[in-house]
Amino acid sequence: MNIIGKTPKVDPVILQNWLPHLKYSKMKRILLLACLLSTFFVAEVAAQCPGCVINVPAGLPADTIYLGAIPDATVGVYYEQDLSFRLPQSTDPVNANDPSIPAGLTIDEITINSLTNVPPGLAWEVDQAVYIPADETDGCIRFCGTPFTADTFVVDVVIDAVVFGITQSASFSMIMVVNPSVSQTEGFSMQNNVGCGAVEVGFTNNVPSNGNAGYSYSWDFGNGTNSSNENPTTVVYDQPGVYVVNYEAEVDTTGYVLTSITVADTDCNDFPTFPDFSTAPDMHIMITNPSGVSIYDSNVFENTFPPISVSGNWPLEDGDYLIEVIDNDSGINGADDDCGTVLFNKFTGPVIDLGSFVLELVIFHPVSTITSSDTVIVYEAPEVPVLIGSATEVCDGEMITLSSSYIDGNTWYLNGEIIQGALDAEFVATEPGTYSVSYTSADGCITISEPMDLIFTDLPTAPAFANNNNLLFVFDEEELPATYELQWYQEGEALEGENGLEYCVTEFGEYALEVTDLLTGCSNVFTQVVALNPNSSCATSTNDSFFNQFDFRLSPNPSSGYLTLQMDSEIQGSLDISLLNISGKREAIAKDSFTNGSYNLELDLTDKAKGVYFLQIVIDDHVWVERIVLF
Repeated sequence: MNIIGKTPKVDPVILQNWLPHLKYSKMKRILLLACLLSTFFVAEVAAQCPGCVINVPAGLPADTIYLGAIPDATVGVYYEQDLSFRLPQSTDPVNANDPSIPAGLTIDEITINSLTNVPPGLAWEVDQAVYIPADETDGCIRFCGTPFTADTFVVDVVIDAVVFGITQSASFSMIMVVNPSVSQTEGFSMQNNVGCGAVEVGFTNNVPSNGNAGYSYSWDFGNGTNSSNENPTTVVYDQPGVYVVNYEAEVDTTGYVLTSITVADTDCNDFPTFPDFSTAPDMHIMITNPSGVSIYDSNVFENTFPPISVSGNWPLEDGDYLIEVIDNDSGINGADDDCGTVLFNKFTGPVIDLGSFVLELVIFHPVSTITSSDTVIVYEAPEVPVLIGSATEVCDGEMITLSSSYIDGNTWYLNGEIIQGALDAEFVATEPGTYSVSYTSADGCITISEPMDLIFTDLPTAPAFANNNNLLFVFDEEELPATYELQWYQEGEALEGENGLEYCVTEFGEYALEVTDLLTGCSNVFTQVVALNPNSSCATSTNDSFFNQFDFRLSPNPSSGYLTLQMDSEIQGSLDISLLNISGKREAIAKDSFTNGSYNLELDLTDKAKGVYFLQIVIDDHVWVERIVLF
């Protein structure tokens, strides 16, 4: 007979008025009323954990006592587990554990009265409260809820067994372990908590309230500042040191919960009644909330002296609650007796002592406290490295050595990018750009120097020269800088005083001409191996006074390759015409004779590469040179 969830709610007053009409003896009617009232009170306990599943091991004897183990629970974690059991059919299994109980007696009925010392926060419910062992012995209990506190609890299952019409109370104990809560997250996390010189640290609260009440926070940032904000602003640590940040979150969202009521003492008693003639009262406990609504009515503890206990989970709001303890005396014993009535609220202490009536209450106010700590580390910032360079402006092709004020821990940069492998105290720069050097301390702190801009100035054009019968002369004067200085060299040695546009060689060898741009200070050199012509002597000028008797005209210049040479002469003679390129290579162009008067010669140079050339005319060992440009 499954009582909870199936038995309809019955008014005891209606039962009392209805039962006398049944054709039973007065005693049978009393027993039937008691049974029905017991059924009524079981039904009054609101189903909190319905649906348990019976699962006893296979192969158990039919007449035995079996109680399964209760899985562990964890504080703050919702719990729902089933416990299966098998009740005995006779007193034989009981006798095996307690020889004082006679064996061989048939158990007619077993009622599961209550479970005591259930962990606070958990409720329980049996699949049925009354068993007839001849018909069924297997049942189950479901525990559900969220435990409030960690401990090892000895849970007592209180039963009433009827043998030969005599009710005998007994209890069975089992162990239930509630483990402490395990936090999988730290209370807070930090961003940028390690740095040099000064750091600005951000904080993230990992226990957010999400707008719900009941949360409070305490932050100690370790630098003399504190906060009670849920999400504090960033904190600046501007002095080197190690700072321990302590955090505490208090979560008070469960409120107050009544989990147990114990009637420790009462002066209620009954007249001796059949069949055991006990004077013990038949008490049950009722709770009414501040609005006057009944929230609990226990089973009747038949023929039981205090202490009696009930457990559950009754959230307590503001206001006074009423507890009534009634001795169920309807029937031949007269009207019900009031064993004690008290008002209490969520702040009431654990013991209410009214002399002849003593109640013990267990009221939980679960508050979770999460504490965490972490560390902010601020290292001392090292001095900024000093970048030293011998100059900031150099000429193309030159090198400049840059130095750091630190011997090691250096990293060199060009235009903000790391120069791979440049880690020494010195770096040789060969290209223009912005240079800097950083220093990394043993703590990992990095400082960087002021940048240095290096400028590499273009070199002047190399002063190419040509050889005309041992006379070296600058091939293109227009390529020289606006202000310049020249220096001739022979076999690498400077020729003293030779600083002009020409130099007359007297021996075979390597000759060089260096030009220096006086505006930038940059120099360039042109070098050439010169062959000596022993049959010629140097002219003092490429165009001497001999040619004053001629009127040379070369046009067009610049030219695409076709040129006309015109000359007016007062004499007659022969001429050799040659073309010199920039490297000094000579090529014969024409050989002709002329008489006094006008002379014209058409030149076709279209097969020559574009560039600068010199046209050389030799008349009677006199040399006239004209610069031409082919495009």
